[in-house]
Amino acid sequence: MKKIVFAFPFLALTVTGWAQHKLERDPFVNLAQQQQVQHLEQDTHSKIPVITTQAHHQTEMKQSAPVPKINVLGLVTNSRQPKAIVAGAKSTYIVAQGDKLGDYRVARIDRSGITLAYKQSRYHLPLGE
Repeated sequence: MKKIVFAFPFLALTVTGWAQHKLERDPFVNLAQQQQVQHLEQDTHSKIPVITTQAHHQTEMKQSAPVPKINVLGLVTNSRQPKAIVAGAKSTYIVAQGDKLGDYRVARIDRSGITLAYKQSRYHLPLGE
């Protein structure tokens, strides 16, 4: 009986359209940090105007990350999996190949230092700098 009592209002709301999902905004845009500003750009290959948001421009800018400010303090290369001791702005970490440091991934550790990868970019950080 309880299931029937629940089902009738739900069916009524579904039929009238109240219980249907309506996508009104991008769920991945943080509205607290940024305003929804639209830019009208002309596509270079066609005459169709492209509307982009401020969040879209910030995402494009974020893809080219700056060189990280990390110092390589020491290396342990005498094992099967080499490790490095790195110091960031706030703390010191021991990392191995494949570990993540923020947006970067430790691509390689050798005797000269470590190589960090971010998308298609690679940054070599020498030992002691």
